[in-house]
Amino acid sequence: MDGSRAEEAMMQQDPQDRCSEEDVIMDHYKILKTLGTGNFAQVKLAVHLLTEVPVALKMLKKGKTNSTLIENELEIMKFLEHPNII
Repeated sequence: MDGSRAEEAMMQQDPQDRCSEEDVIMDHYKILKTLGTGNFAQVKLAVHLLTEVPVALKMLKKGKTNSTLIENELEIMKFLEHPNII
């Protein structure tokens, strides 16, 4: 489904069936459920609204961020090579 058709299909849905503002991240993803929780973040299963591709989103908890821990994790993640990690 191309972007314009997906958007059009979403707009034709019953408003109650559409995802709420809280469930849409950056207007691109619908949150489905929590996959895991850590000290400073949660991993959520989501789906891209236009492509319908499922993804895992790591979402930082407000007020619980430790910049050193986050920077360390980012450095480690740079070395991961997997087609599903971007």
